[in-house]
Amino acid sequence: MNIGFSILTLSFAVLGVTLGTGCAGAEEQTPQAVRPEASQVTEASRARIDAVGDALGSAGWLRPEARYVAPAVDRTLLEQADSVTHAGRACTAVTIADSLWGKCDWNWRFARRRDEATAAADATTRRRQIEVQGDLSVEAVLAPSAGAAQDYLLAALADNMLPTDLLVARLEAAQRPTELGDTAILIESTDGTDTRIRFVRNNVYVAVRGHGDFASEALSVARSIDGRIVTQQPLTYEGLIARRPTVTLETPSADDLRYELALSPGQRLADVHARVDGQRVAVSGRQVPLSAEQKQAGVEVVVIGEDLLVGVAATED
Repeated sequence: MNIGFSILTLSFAVLGVTLGTGCAGAEEQTPQAVRPEASQVTEASRARIDAVGDALGSAGWLRPEARYVAPAVDRTLLEQADSVTHAGRACTAVTIADSLWGKCDWNWRFARRRDEATAAADATTRRRQIEVQGDLSVEAVLAPSAGAAQDYLLAALADNMLPTDLLVARLEAAQRPTELGDTAILIESTDGTDTRIRFVRNNVYVAVRGHGDFASEALSVARSIDGRIVTQQPLTYEGLIARRPTVTLETPSADDLRYELALSPGQRLADVHARVDGQRVAVSGRQVPLSAEQKQAGVEVVVIGEDLLVGVAATED
């Protein structure tokens, strides 16, 4: 059954939601044990997330012990990679189980020039000669455990404008792709021009959306990402934490704060940013510019690897 569906992506860093280790299975031994509907989530949100979990049968989901880092995500995943005219990536850190973990969003857009006859016919309507024919986006979030990644999935699905009963009905009718992650859900529009997939593989959450000419690629892209996850060497929780980037702050000077960072072997940098008195500021040349007023405030430097492991260091207020 094909159904239309609109999902708004949660910004957990903004909302301050703490995600825990999950609601299913008994294998998980991550030290945190807080559900996503923690004290900072309203009673209504708590009930809604539980309803989503019940609709998807989350009580029966397995929670593997092994951990992975986020896989490489790039345009080589696309069958129409040569047609991409715009590519973008944005990374940030989200709070899961009281610590920071990486989240990145990728977007590829395919636009083509309309033929001259069509352009001339539409000249009176002043339509642009360049038309966007489709786009594909990927969101990946690294979590400390499979349970935490599953909680992220449930909370993301619950963050929707639909009434709870209609949301539950649509989730129950959604497709559940096989050979994709530990659990997966696929929802497509009735005309086949919009496909949205969310899945969890161990401690990695992934969402893929294909629109327009890219709608048909969404499932193959999701499966390719899943394949890149499982071909890694599995890690323990301690092994995962040990791979985090290391950030060292120096003593602030008159007008800046310098820092040093160290990456694990093979690790590549995705994003570095700083927060001064709660406000995000740009960094350059491994230094954070500081005004006289900012010197008195707390400074936090956040480093995100392409594997979505996060290192952070902060000065004392």
